[in-house]
Order: sequence, then C-alpha cells, then structure tokens
Amino acid sequence: RLSQAIENSDRLQKDLATALNRSPSVLSEWKAGRSEPDLATFAKLCSLLGVSADWVLGLEAKAKIPLSRPLVMAIEG
Repeated sequence: RLSQAIENSDRLQKDLATALNRSPSVLSEWKAGRSEPDLATFAKLCSLLGVSADWVLGLEAKAKIPLSRPLVMAIEG
C-alpha cells in the first residue's frame, strides 16, 4: 500500500525524498518492498502523503489516499 500511496501522490518522488532527508533511490526501495522506513520516517511519510499509517499497514479497510491531481481535475471538469 505504501507504493500505491506514493504513486497516487501529487508530490514528486524526489521531493518526498528531500522532505524525508533521504535519497530518491531509498524511496524506490520502499516502493518496491525491498526495504522499509524506520518508524519516525514512516510516520512523516504517511503525513506527507495524506494517508493513515493504519491504512498503509492494512489495519484499515477503506483507502484514505487522496485522489491524484489528474483524476481530481477530470472529476471537477
């Protein structure tokens, strides 16, 4: 779900990495599931993405991912 949240974010991966003091390649590792952020970084990442940690961890059934910018524009017309 973390990968899905990153993909649906209107923030660029490099901007997220900068905000987290990490390299974009580290974010790629997280997206691919090859590694995981530490707890503090995970909490900040969830906040930046606008998703709940419970949803990312699968403890919450309903997605709380904000709509992607192109989708919002299509809906609003």
